[in-house]
Amino acid sequence: MRKGIFKNIRAFSLWIGITIGMFAFSASLTAHAATGVPSQFEYLNSNTLIVTIAGVNYQAQLSSPGCGIPDNSIDLLRIWLSMAQSAVLAGKKINIYPTTCNSLNWITDIVFYK
Repeated sequence: MRKGIFKNIRAFSLWIGITIGMFAFSASLTAHAATGVPSQFEYLNSNTLIVTIAGVNYQAQLSSPGCGIPDNSIDLLRIWLSMAQSAVLAGKKINIYPTTCNSLNWITDIVFYK
């Protein structure tokens, strides 16, 4: 009887720990998103995109900068540029989800608010 109680307590504690860990991980992902209307965007040499929100530059390029960040296609850079332009023209906000690598903020995703 006693073993069964301790086994149930351990299983419950493990479940609580995993649940708390999942919430903490998801909160850390959303905490680093930059939200706002871009104040500036640049498309350089057909291979680099820079979007500025609240004075912070976020960039993307065709080749990977390292740190586990994948290469981007030219079409993806153009889509992100189009989303930044649309946000400026419509006065709408975008979310930029960056990954910091070598002290630079690299764009991994952009979400446009309607």
